[in-house]
Amino acid sequence: MKINAASSSLEESKDMVADVLAQLSVSEPPSLLFVFLNANHDADDIRQSLYDAFSCPLIIATSSSGGFICTSEICDPRASLTVLAIVDPDGSYGVGTAAVLDNNDRQAASTATQQALQNSATPYESPSLIWCVPTPGTEENMLEGVADVVGPNIPVFGGSCADNDVSGNWQTGNQHQVGSAFITIVVMTPSSPLGMTFSSGYQTTETALTVTEAAYRKLITIDNQPAAQRYNTVTKDIIKNALNGGQILAQSSLHPLGLEIASPVGIAEFLLIHPASVTQDSSLQLFANVTTGTTLHLMEGSIKGLVNRAEKVIQNAVDLLPPSQTPAGVLLVYCAGCMMTIREQLPVMCSQVQARFPGLPVVGMYSFGEQGRFLDNQNRHGNLMISAIAFSS
Repeated sequence: MKINAASSSLEESKDMVADVLAQLSVSEPPSLLFVFLNANHDADDIRQSLYDAFSCPLIIATSSSGGFICTSEICDPRASLTVLAIVDPDGSYGVGTAAVLDNNDRQAASTATQQALQNSATPYESPSLIWCVPTPGTEENMLEGVADVVGPNIPVFGGSCADNDVSGNWQTGNQHQVGSAFITIVVMTPSSPLGMTFSSGYQTTETALTVTEAAYRKLITIDNQPAAQRYNTVTKDIIKNALNGGQILAQSSLHPLGLEIASPVGIAEFLLIHPASVTQDSSLQLFANVTTGTTLHLMEGSIKGLVNRAEKVIQNAVDLLPPSQTPAGVLLVYCAGCMMTIREQLPVMCSQVQARFPGLPVVGMYSFGEQGRFLDNQNRHGNLMISAIAFSS
């Protein structure tokens, strides 16, 4: 397997694609392209131009404010267009996409998964990995829809498509179509092993909170108190100016809620849940589901921790490769909320990755939700998370 990466920060879609094509030196046709672009650009134009050039499966998604790329020649945490090309003629890859209509999230995910399998070289075999780009708000149902087709044991990683201002201007799709209400699935059975890791990078505090009333992604009461008021108390008034309603993404990004996941090896892992806004009834609107009776933990993050986490998670994924394997490239998912929190420090994060992994192509997206699995081998959707898939030669 070979991994190539390219990027562009030009203004026009055709110029960006031409720039990327000039950088992608592939001696064989790519088996699959991962394509991430700033939501300001025309996803369909870029899709068509890349497909015309390569005629291979694409998985395409908008990434908030640009994409991440790090190679021996490039270090850019905010590129307008990034492409990771997999050249693996002995592997099997397929991409499918389906429209989300009338709350059919689960069925759309099943349809996209079936499509992806049929488009692969091994449609009747279980893939090594499923990688997904759901539309924000569909993630938990999406995971159920994937499991309806392949069962619960296949690892599912990925990131929800994103835009630059949470206005819904996101796009995802495959080589044939893109849109704002799609679920895109890629099935992968590479010819060489993978290393996969899914992490929060936050620390737990001593504050435990009980969900006493919730409905889907609306957290109504915590400890029998209005959720926003209780959250404001335990975070020492960080949302005091929004208790009557309003967005709190920035205020809560370093103080999310965490769901403890039992680990078979005794290491506590936490799935993060990001409070997005306060409603007029002092409830918290979240970016992930919660259920009544659940215990949540107040978590803490730091600018330094968020800057360092990309290097650490990539290293974890590389370490999970067999000792005899050489890493060929890394596919990264980094939460857009974390990216916005460390906006001024993004070049530092990128430089750290380049210095730690010289010559290793790393391409990633900034997502509005992250999917992956912990040591308990269950696929989950979370927020403010990071994942890395390490490919090997």
